[in-house]
Amino acid sequence: MTEGISPATHASFEELRPNVQMDLADFASESIIVRGMDGAITFWNSASTALYGWPPHAALGRDLHGLLKCHLPYVGSEMEAQLLRDGSWSGELTRTTASGETIQADVRWTVRYDESGLPQDIVECGRNIISLSALEIENRLASHRYRNLFHAMAASFWELDFSVVRAKLGALMMSGVSSLPAYFEEHPTFVRELIDVVKVIDVNEKTVALFAGESREQMIGLSASPFWPAESQHVFAQALFAAAERRDSFIADTRLQTLDGRLLDVLFTVCWPEGHKGAGTVLVGVIDTTDNKRAFSELEKSEFRYRGLFEHMPIALVQLDMSRLFDRLTELRAAGIVDLVGYVESNKGFLDEVLQRVRGNDANAQAVRLFGVVQKEELFVPIAKAWQENPETIRRSLVARLKGAQSYSEETRINTYDGRIVDVLYTIAFPPELMERGINVVGFIDITDKKRAHSDLQRSEERYRNLFHHMPISLWQIDARGTMQIFRELREQGVTDLTAYIDENPDFLAHAMEIISVAEVNQHTVSMFGGNSPADFIGSVARYWPDAPETFRRSLTARWEGKLTYTEETKIRTLDGRTIDVLFSIAFPPPLQEVGMSLIGTLDIGDRVRAEAKLQQIQADFAHAARVSTLGELTASIAHEVNQPLAAITTNGQASLRWLSRKEPNVQQASDLAAKMVADARRASDIIRRIRGMAAKREPEHLLLDLNEVVQEALLFVRHDMQTKEVELAADLGFELPAVRGDRVQLQQVIVNLIINSVQAIDQAGCIKRQINVATRIADDGQLAISVRDTGPGIAAEHIDHVFTGFFSTKDGGMGIGLAICQSIIEAHGGSIGASNHVDGGARFTFILPPANA
Repeated sequence: MTEGISPATHASFEELRPNVQMDLADFASESIIVRGMDGAITFWNSASTALYGWPPHAALGRDLHGLLKCHLPYVGSEMEAQLLRDGSWSGELTRTTASGETIQADVRWTVRYDESGLPQDIVECGRNIISLSALEIENRLASHRYRNLFHAMAASFWELDFSVVRAKLGALMMSGVSSLPAYFEEHPTFVRELIDVVKVIDVNEKTVALFAGESREQMIGLSASPFWPAESQHVFAQALFAAAERRDSFIADTRLQTLDGRLLDVLFTVCWPEGHKGAGTVLVGVIDTTDNKRAFSELEKSEFRYRGLFEHMPIALVQLDMSRLFDRLTELRAAGIVDLVGYVESNKGFLDEVLQRVRGNDANAQAVRLFGVVQKEELFVPIAKAWQENPETIRRSLVARLKGAQSYSEETRINTYDGRIVDVLYTIAFPPELMERGINVVGFIDITDKKRAHSDLQRSEERYRNLFHHMPISLWQIDARGTMQIFRELREQGVTDLTAYIDENPDFLAHAMEIISVAEVNQHTVSMFGGNSPADFIGSVARYWPDAPETFRRSLTARWEGKLTYTEETKIRTLDGRTIDVLFSIAFPPPLQEVGMSLIGTLDIGDRVRAEAKLQQIQADFAHAARVSTLGELTASIAHEVNQPLAAITTNGQASLRWLSRKEPNVQQASDLAAKMVADARRASDIIRRIRGMAAKREPEHLLLDLNEVVQEALLFVRHDMQTKEVELAADLGFELPAVRGDRVQLQQVIVNLIINSVQAIDQAGCIKRQINVATRIADDGQLAISVRDTGPGIAAEHIDHVFTGFFSTKDGGMGIGLAICQSIIEAHGGSIGASNHVDGGARFTFILPPANA
């Protein structure tokens, strides 16, 4: 006896619920039945159908004991009481199958509980311990008709042992796995493990030839692993999903591998006939589509297996009675018509006769579905109704037969019996042993979806081609297959950093430019780049990049790093020799990467670049004017700064003359004074240099700068003015700040302007506390922050949102351009500036700059 299943372990049986995504219980080799506490069946797996003969739709909802006429070992109420008390029960039961036969079943019952701990339902696992083989023997009787039928087919057929796979998946089920797709995704090697344990039970001779086997006996017993390349593992997994979803069959286009290592494109089909589910075997059909040949080959299996495959193949199979047509051909020969091929090709009336003389006499389930009938007997009529759309297919297949072909295949269209027109791949074989009996087998594969998809693809391609050629932007299609090969070779050599590799191998870039070529351009490209036609652009891309090879390098690196796009503003050479400014963007969409293609878009931004240059010039002129204006405000301070070293030079010069005019000149004293004079002269020169730098009109020059050094030099301009107005200056400069890239004079202009504004605000307000603090630091986001805070009256609430607006000023006689120019300078450096009032009083201006390495 085993203990009952507690609520804590309830989840491990969730996969037994009918509404579970993938019903793993169907993979168990044992019968699994779930019944409610009222005895009604709520779950019935395929092994239960194989054991008891009842299909799920006939069993679900029925009372279990009533359905199977159970002979219980003791009173049922006592058994139920023991089951509820112990949580489980096991033993042997005598039961009756759907066919009336009696079997002895070894069963195990386990109670499942809901979250509140109440009994929810009962799970039964069972198996037959007495095998009554009469029905099995009857079902496996050979049938000469079906043996000849499948001998005539030219496809590869296999019988495979899936029992170990079923056991492994059953173990997964009992361990709590409820989703095969999710489990396979988390355990990718598990699919390969399942493939490894599949064994070949039997194959036909076509399989031996197609897969390069030595003999049928040599292939029997092999694992399926050699035939399943890694690229096709997902198809194997999908077949398992189909089985778990209780589909009768599964079909897919995939690739299989022969024993000598070749890869074959095949149409792979697998079915699970009812008689095979309990035994753990499956039937597989493989049609070689590598050269688009479809045929059907012999099967050396029993009638039971052949009939199962015939009925469950996802290919529509129709057996035709050709005897009346053959009789007619015999009559024509007797009438002296020697050239039957010419007669059939030229005589339209004869085709109508053929369509009436040939009729169906057998069909599988797929054919019933394809032709839209209820019973296959509805197809046992002349074939004319099915060939109204394209009767010439029948003429061509008859001509092929008369010319001695073994089979004939083509894509065509048929009329179904419910009024549809369906695209199919039609195949007919002419095996001598069946032809002698007036029988042919025809196969139909529904390719309507493929044809529709192909048509949709053609329309989509035409639509995108029209977009490509008529978009008002320059578009290029680039053939980069050569670089794909080079990239593979570099990775095999262990290269991981392409940038470093290019630095070490400067010729690589030129070589890459030569092997990457333009495959196609649109008309806008022709106009923009000075060409006459798209053909002018075909060839290497090297001629377009003499002015900006670094752009090509960076786009190549982006492709190496697996990026999907790369964009930058750059310069590119046109066919007529011009160099133009463009916004360059290259895309590496995965579908195009698979074929080594990329897509480039270039947008002419010349007008914008010129406008920006003009704007920058205007901004520089305004900044220069503001600097000159600022220097005007600092005239007294500048004069004082210059006069100090000049006065010192005068004093030291006079003293030096006195030392030298003595009876005994003191040369040492004169020398010391001369050194001081030189130092003061240099100080005066530095002051004049700074003033000239501030006053000079020049283009901005962005260099690597020490921000603290920039601040300290700016403070020298305002030092005297602050001393005169008795404003205390404190500098709180951060430690080990990263460098910034910028124009020294313009940044100093911003700092000086902010300090002067603060000095004026403090002085005009007559503040008692007269302090200005200049600080530098690294902000939380890694940017550099520079702030100027004063103890003045602050900024009025109604003005704070307008301080950077041009020509807005709160000062008498102020022009209102100083802060606006400061803002334009900081934004030109990639930063931002803002104003606020400090909680302790006064105003604070802060501007942010990116570090040079950002």
